[in-house]
Amino acid sequence: YLEMELVLETNELNLKCGDENQVFLAADKILGPLVLRVAKNGEKFTPFGKKRYHAKISDLMNNKKIPSIARRHYPVLCDQKGILWIPGLRMAERGRVGYSTKYAYHYCLKQKLG
Repeated sequence: YLEMELVLETNELNLKCGDENQVFLAADKILGPLVLRVAKNGEKFTPFGKKRYHAKISDLMNNKKIPSIARRHYPVLCDQKGILWIPGLRMAERGRVGYSTKYAYHYCLKQKLG
């Protein structure tokens, strides 16, 4: 399941996390409702830190050695414009929290037990 909280005071120093199952996204860069869904065939996104590079989701999963059976069910977090985060792998450049960001959302993908 996906857990979310709004962070009211932001700066790049207090929004860094080393856990790939968590992400901070700039609230002002999210367009419309968020959807957690499975990646589509051939779908691309711009990885964090790569402003002019579009990566195929399938290539990213190949590089991270995600088994093909798991890829068919792997979640991506999207808004109306496209992918913002691939839990456990990478966030999109578009959701970057910067010094001018006033509000951010903290998302954490957790495994449901039971």
